Amino acid sequence: MDFVRNTESLEVYSQYYIEAENWKSDIEFYIIEHKFMSTLINKYFTFLISEEYLDETQDIVLRLSKLENIGKDLIKDVEDFMHGVKTNLTKDDQMFYKRLNSEKEKLGRRVEAFSHIFKHIKTDVFKITEKILGNEKVKKLISAVH
Repeated sequence: MDFVRNTESLEVYSQYYIEAENWKSDIEFYIIEHKFMSTLINKYFTFLISEEYLDETQDIVLRLSKLENIGKDLIKDVEDFMHGVKTNLTKDDQMFYKRLNSEKEKLGRRVEAFSHIFKHIKTDVFKITEKILGNEKVKKLISAVH
């Protein structure tokens, strides 16, 4: 009977680990996108932005900065979770399983919230990009290059 429980535990913990790997991959991708958006705003918008969009852009920069810190903390927590699963794959302890399951659910909600916030900020970056590129000053600069 212990073999059956250990096999079931191994399957559950393996699924947890795979799910955590997916979370980590998603967060790493968001971090890459974050770097791109930060570079876009900090290096290019500075030259193109008019006073009209300054407050909106500053708000986005602030939100991106906060999100960067959240992402760093979250990826560390996911890695810690993965390590905990990996080191306890064969553990067949109901209390440990309940704690691990609770931790997985909390972490999953945090990853989902992070993803949701990130998508909103990304949408705002796209919107402000459209506004800035539609600005007459930028249109003149672009037409001067062509």
